[in-house]
Amino acid sequence: MSYLPADAAQVALAHGAPMPLNGLARDSSPTSPSSSLYHIVLDVRHLAAQIAAPGEHVELVFSLFAKGDARFVTEEYCIVLNSAGAPSRDVPMRTIFRDLGQHDISDQLYLVCRIVKNGALKSSSSGGGGGPSPASPSPQADSSSSFFHPSASRSDAASIDTSSSRRALGGPTPRSMLVTDASGRQSCRRPFGCAVLELSHLKARSVDELSSESTAVLDDKQMPIFVPTAESSFSTLHEDIIASRVKELEKHARADHLSVGVRVLHGDAAVLVRQLPSLLAAAPPTGRLGFSDIALPGEARNDVYVTLSSGDLRQSAASSGAGVNGGGTSTVRSLAQLAAGSAAGTFEVAVEVRTKDGVIVERALSRGSGEPLVSQYTSTVLRANNCPGASTFPSSWCTALR
Repeated sequence: MSYLPADAAQVALAHGAPMPLNGLARDSSPTSPSSSLYHIVLDVRHLAAQIAAPGEHVELVFSLFAKGDARFVTEEYCIVLNSAGAPSRDVPMRTIFRDLGQHDISDQLYLVCRIVKNGALKSSSSGGGGGPSPASPSPQADSSSSFFHPSASRSDAASIDTSSSRRALGGPTPRSMLVTDASGRQSCRRPFGCAVLELSHLKARSVDELSSESTAVLDDKQMPIFVPTAESSFSTLHEDIIASRVKELEKHARADHLSVGVRVLHGDAAVLVRQLPSLLAAAPPTGRLGFSDIALPGEARNDVYVTLSSGDLRQSAASSGAGVNGGGTSTVRSLAQLAAGSAAGTFEVAVEVRTKDGVIVERALSRGSGEPLVSQYTSTVLRANNCPGASTFPSSWCTALR
């Protein structure tokens, strides 16, 4: 795990007052007035794909990527769709990426959408996720009280739930990112594909140029969907698409494109919202990734970014052989022990925030703006990969504490 805040000013921000609903990180330049900032409006209109079976979900995770710096410049905006392609909650599928600087816009900027299927674990893998197959009910594994703990070790034939995941299924606002079917079998999050749209050629419009309150102010665009030829390269699929590395990607028979409306706006965000209330008033803001160098007047954040950068899940020579499915009485103390007896395991990792007494801090983790906070953040599952490294972990292994 790595924590992004590094200097004293960032730490001060991270331990400030709770972040207001509309609070966002400002541009890194303390002298930049809000009127000099840029904002990108995204309206998601249609997913031309049939990815999920009835009862399953599709997650669309959007963020902005700067090619020149080879980095994501914003946090993520998440939409959860049902198998018919409609949002799982009655919310507008729209966000505004706020407070971008001139450098962000001048760079080769791309809108990246990562597509994750939330459903049954297949018994065989093809084409970045494919269709579902039945998964067997499985026994529960005891949940560790540590802050960062493995939730399950999944075989190709069955999945193992944690007791905390089971408890997370109730309530109108789910504590968990996973879903269950009618028989109580729990889903897993599987990487599917990616779509990319270049934004550099779009002309920014200022407040004075805006006269319409409808979505006609947006440009209609289509984002072709690609899947990785090797699942382990899912995390860098957006870079393969941008660089046209055709050997690393391919089209999928059931996924064609994503239709969106986009527009680059220039000026004060509050003025833009007043100018276009029907378009922006209900749109959840998506902020920059990181913290300001200084605390601006009226700004307060209480955030920490946590990234799982690598893992070694193979059985070590010193392992006692007691794993989740082991018959002994040993306690599972490491990720390596989870892989005991599995030459090519399929693993899932969950993150929870707990107090020093082991009490879970409810709904403290963000899966992206647009979706409610959750109490347990669950990673995507890479099949038969015991040593995922920094190049194979999808960005969805990164979460923010709110």
